[in-house]
Amino acid sequence: MNDVSLEISLKSVKIVVFNVTPQTNWYCALMTDEDGVQTVVEFSCGDSSKIVAQLIVDFVKANEGIRIRHLSDLDRLLGIDSIFDGRTDIAVMRSAIANGLIQIRSFKDQMSVQNFLGGSGSKSVDLYANINRSLFATNRSPVAFAEMAVRAVNLGYTTIKCAPFDEVNRGLDDGALLEAADLGIKRVKEIRSAVGDSCEILVDCHGRFTIGTAFEVAYELKRQDVSWFEEPVDPVDYIKELGEIAQHAPIPIAAGESGYGLMFFENLVTVGGPDIVMPDVKYCGGAVEAVNIAHMASSKSVGFSMHCPSGPVSLLLSAQVCAAVSSSFKLEHAISEVEWRSEIMDPAESISQGRFHIPDGPGLGANLTEELLRYGKIVTQ
Repeated sequence: MNDVSLEISLKSVKIVVFNVTPQTNWYCALMTDEDGVQTVVEFSCGDSSKIVAQLIVDFVKANEGIRIRHLSDLDRLLGIDSIFDGRTDIAVMRSAIANGLIQIRSFKDQMSVQNFLGGSGSKSVDLYANINRSLFATNRSPVAFAEMAVRAVNLGYTTIKCAPFDEVNRGLDDGALLEAADLGIKRVKEIRSAVGDSCEILVDCHGRFTIGTAFEVAYELKRQDVSWFEEPVDPVDYIKELGEIAQHAPIPIAAGESGYGLMFFENLVTVGGPDIVMPDVKYCGGAVEAVNIAHMASSKSVGFSMHCPSGPVSLLLSAQVCAAVSSSFKLEHAISEVEWRSEIMDPAESISQGRFHIPDGPGLGANLTEELLRYGKIVTQ
């Protein structure tokens, strides 16, 4: 997409935090423009979330009343070229503010975000089930992985993703690393045994392997008919290693969850050679940039799949992106993490039989409920 017209002046922002589990918090920003139009964005990013929250608040205060005509104006106000330098907090802040701006603009134009991004009004998108986050509350045994996979299948999902290699650490020598990976392989085998041949399995590695060990693990996963091998090495720090793995691995390689900007993904495709790129709307620069990345990937015959093991705000925006991109693979969804998940949105998040139903209405199509404080807390006024 070209530099879209915005013409928005932000007036205020409130930060809302939802304590989901001991391992997960959802951080959201309620942004309001000079005309009183409000929208919500999620910017959860682990230990950096509090830093990003303050950056967002500081930006809105410093630029209150300044008209942002295009996303290039946002980058100019942020000084993005001079301060980015690979900083996750800056990438997430930029993504959040950009998302808020396009959500407000599309609301004012009385169109959905997906229409604003070039979509034609799809009512739903396919999901795959990330079972990893719900497993944080278990002993993470192979049997527990299998039980959660069966639960996903019973909910109507036909594709499941797990992150089974908890014990693996890139700092180990290769022999010890492969020994540590054995339990992860057992978890995958148990899943395959439980769900049978009709369900796709995706495996996320969180960059835990070395180039030598990645191949051996990939061949083990191929024996379990795994459909993709996600980030066996970190694509930011080890992009050339990723390229060699992608060139010779027996199963498709997916990568890019923490990447920022079209330029990063163009380089990733050229050097790292993944079969699937997977931008995250919270990290990649925002929804507009995600669509740009999708178009680039399609032009180079590379798959596109949005990364989203996040809360309902991020899932809704990611669904709007997927609906605008005809080449999109199923959208990631972290299932069964908390029972009250759907209740923080108005209208409530609607998921059935492995499909996300996009709410009608302009902009994002939903906002936080007035009763959000039952589950979250406003940390800035």
